[in-house]
Amino acid sequence: MRHDYGSLFEPWEIAIAKKLVREFKGKWSYLKKEDFLDLMQEVLAHWHFVRDRYDSTRDASKATFMAKVVRAKLQEIVRSLSAMKRKADQTAVSLDEPFSKEEDARTLIEEISEEKPTPADIVSQKELKEKMRKANRKLTPEQKAICRLLKDGLDVTKISRKLHKHRSSIHYQIKRIKGVFEAEGLNEFLK
Repeated sequence: MRHDYGSLFEPWEIAIAKKLVREFKGKWSYLKKEDFLDLMQEVLAHWHFVRDRYDSTRDASKATFMAKVVRAKLQEIVRSLSAMKRKADQTAVSLDEPFSKEEDARTLIEEISEEKPTPADIVSQKELKEKMRKANRKLTPEQKAICRLLKDGLDVTKISRKLHKHRSSIHYQIKRIKGVFEAEGLNEFLK
C-alpha cells in the first residue's frame, strides 16, 4: 500500500498522516468503509495548503502542528459522514412509490399492509419492551437524561455542556448505562 507523493511531502509528514488515518479508521465506524489512500490524499492535500501557517515562535514543532491539523481534518470528515448518514436516515419515502419501474410493480403501502406479524414476532416484541422497561427502571434520572440526549444525536461534549457535567463524568455514566443494557441482554441495541 505504498503511494509515491513525489517531492511534495517529507517522509515524516507521510508517516504522521498514515499513523493518524489508521488511528481514526480504527476508532470511528464512519471511516471503516472509507479507502485508506483516499483519506491519506485528503489529509495530505489539506496539510499541503495549510502548512505555511506554521509559526515556529508560537507552535511546539512542525510535526505537532501537522498532527493537530490532520486530526482536525479527520474530525471534519467524520462529522461530515455522520451528517450524511443522519440525512440519509431521515429521507422521506412515499408509500405510493413502486419498488421497480415495471408497470405492475408493488408499492410500499401494499407490502406493509400485507405483512402481518407472526405470534413469534409479537412475543419477541413484548419481551423486548419488557427488557427495555426493566433496563430503564435501573437507570438514574441523570442516566435517563443522557440516553435521551444521545438519542437526539448529541455527542459527549454537547451533553456535558447541556448537563453542566465534566466529559469524563458523561463517559463514566455511558459506561454504566451500557452495563445495565448488557445485563438485560440488550447488547445489540448499543452503538
